[in-house]
Amino acid sequence: MPVWDHWYEPVEGNDTLRQGDIFRGLLVYTLPQDLPAPDTPPAPGSRIPVDVVWARGDWIIMSASCDVDRPADVYPHVVLGRVLPPTRDVLGTKSDKEHNERIEVIKKGLEPGRFMLSECPSAAPPFPQSVVQYRVHLTMPSSYLRRNCAGQRLRLRSPFRESFGNWVGANISRVGPETHTLIPGNPAVQTWPIHTLRAADAE
Repeated sequence: MPVWDHWYEPVEGNDTLRQGDIFRGLLVYTLPQDLPAPDTPPAPGSRIPVDVVWARGDWIIMSASCDVDRPADVYPHVVLGRVLPPTRDVLGTKSDKEHNERIEVIKKGLEPGRFMLSECPSAAPPFPQSVVQYRVHLTMPSSYLRRNCAGQRLRLRSPFRESFGNWVGANISRVGPETHTLIPGNPAVQTWPIHTLRAADAE
């Protein structure tokens, strides 16, 4: 049984939503950073001129299944995470060696901001090995997502769905010190992904 058959359940013609559903080529809309901040509230019913930013790509549902299963008037917006192949540009690595090390770090769950997804060559179209970027996420209307359920999408199976959900929850709830209160680093010592791997393997 291929590894991806353990990871995914193909879903088609079903508008139920679950955490871990992957939408391929989804058109999403976001508000720009320079939204107007008027001194007085706009008049009721008036239109505010805003240039909405749009993009098409792969996205995964990060909201909990028990929320996205509710009607739109109860849970109107769904949190989505960006899904991208882990290329050197995406990961910001400078060499093949560094890139391969970073891939292994993400596979082991040691990079908090990224979650590794298995490839699925049997999907239509084939789904490459990818990473979910936590810091690149947005919300979309739940009814809009249901209208985009006509084609095939991949749904994470258990226990990978639970693993993904725990990763999302850990990112949402994590609390760290402000940057200026961190313990200062030692400029004479450099650390790389291989050092993280060695430390994890030593546990």
